[in-house]
Amino acid sequence: MLDKPLRLMVRDQRPVYRRPLKMLTRTERIEAGWWDGDIVERDYYVAADDRGHMFWVYRERTKGEWYLQGLFG
Repeated sequence: MLDKPLRLMVRDQRPVYRRPLKMLTRTERIEAGWWDGDIVERDYYVAADDRGHMFWVYRERTKGEWYLQGLFG
């Protein structure tokens, strides 16, 4: 888990962390903060690159930006 999520570039509609990533899991949607005005709407995935390295990533639903949340060992 990273201390602070890292914003990812997007190429051909796919997030890129050194190499393009492929989603391995279905969407896990998190929606919270509606009660205090600090709204969070994210879609989380387990992703992998073409070398088999695995990552935990999410997409901000409102802005469509991708972030790296963590690395799998």
